[in-house]
Amino acid sequence: MCRLLGKNDFIYVADSKLCVRETLLRIDGQQGRFVTILPRTRSEVGAFADDCLANRIRWDPLWRQRCPRHQGRWEIFELAQGFFQMQEGFGLHWYRSSEKRRRDHEDREEQIAAALERLERLNNPKRRGRKDAPALQKAADLVLAKYHARDWIEVQIHLQETVRFRQNHRGRPTPRTLFRRAVKQIQKVQAQRNPAGIARAQAMDGIFPLTSNTQLTPLQVLQAYKYQPHLEKRHSLFKSLLEVCPLFLKKNTRIEAFIFVYFVAQLVASLVERTVRRNMARQGRKDLPILPEGRPSKHPSASQILETFAHRCQHQLYGEASLIKTFIDPLRPIEKLVLEVLDLPQDLYLRPSPST
Repeated sequence: MCRLLGKNDFIYVADSKLCVRETLLRIDGQQGRFVTILPRTRSEVGAFADDCLANRIRWDPLWRQRCPRHQGRWEIFELAQGFFQMQEGFGLHWYRSSEKRRRDHEDREEQIAAALERLERLNNPKRRGRKDAPALQKAADLVLAKYHARDWIEVQIHLQETVRFRQNHRGRPTPRTLFRRAVKQIQKVQAQRNPAGIARAQAMDGIFPLTSNTQLTPLQVLQAYKYQPHLEKRHSLFKSLLEVCPLFLKKNTRIEAFIFVYFVAQLVASLVERTVRRNMARQGRKDLPILPEGRPSKHPSASQILETFAHRCQHQLYGEASLIKTFIDPLRPIEKLVLEVLDLPQDLYLRPSPST
């Protein structure tokens, strides 16, 4: 990036995969700047979680914005008081988001409920497979690993006695019939919530750490990191709308040329969206009815815009080897509207294409 731009004054914003000791020291050693999130496997996270659980952390209001997913709510960000840093010496800021706190709590409760239901199904007598203690413990461990609920649920394997009475001979029982008492011990999975583990997780709800070697304020560091999803969302076009995979090329030069064409297509898609949304704002339009069944779209995407013209047809009538006439479907009202906000003339879709 430095060789491409001819400078190193940009900020490298990335997720936790960037937060590796060797990588951070190399970027910092070459006068590069970065903003990244600290992985939860770091020891600094565990020490901060202990402080949160002991109520030794104080929070100051930092930033307030409209919740992107729920416009009726405000998302409030708080900053932990005090000085924090990584083992490598880089500054560390601890943030707490009200919306992330809500999502963390809801996600944890859903995972716990799903894990408890799945663990209860292990006690079904009609379940296939072994039902001894080692097999049940292994199955329970797999369930806890699947739902990431190992710290929130306690599992024990215990013996449960079932008593059945059977008569000694066949036929209907009489007052003189003798019965035999049969006791059978069955291994059962007993699962319950772990209050200590849940309390520790609740103490870290909504909290995330950002590290940076810049001179930015904590608010500027947070805003730089929050801008990252805009770029990630744009790159998602590669896999969704543009369908860059699978790729059946072997030479690096062909792969580079192929990806360059897709970058151009991504740029065109972003320009289409920007043109439509800017013209909608200029014309005072709040939405476009381009979704299926004429439903409105407040933020038209490139895929929605292109899908509007996906079913246009052109028919050519030939007599022997000569073209007699070309029939073109008339433009629908919604197509005329989209062309208007795209600043494109309507005759582009009314011209006959060259005959094959």
